[in-house]
Amino acid sequence: RVLARVQAGGQSEDLWLDDFKAEGAGFSAVLQAAPRVLKGLGVGQKVTFTAADIDDWSYEDQAIGKLRGNHLQCAELRDLPKAEYEEQLDYLGLACSN
Repeated sequence: RVLARVQAGGQSEDLWLDDFKAEGAGFSAVLQAAPRVLKGLGVGQKVTFTAADIDDWSYEDQAIGKLRGNHLQCAELRDLPKAEYEEQLDYLGLACSN
């Protein structure tokens, strides 16, 4: 999945997208959650974007059963006390690089 800036109707919003595919000079994917700003778009709808629009990404590392990537959330979690940081990593199923 990718976090990308999606544009519609002269507005834009950063959204998590699934089923990421190369398409022409850019990419297409499916909205994972309901947009807050782009009211005309809905969950499951296909959208297009470019490589420059990608802000973050994640994938499941099946060897360890955890998500890799998700750099924005990992950065936020690093501000927590160590015990809470470890608890959140476990709860969210994240494997953050140090």
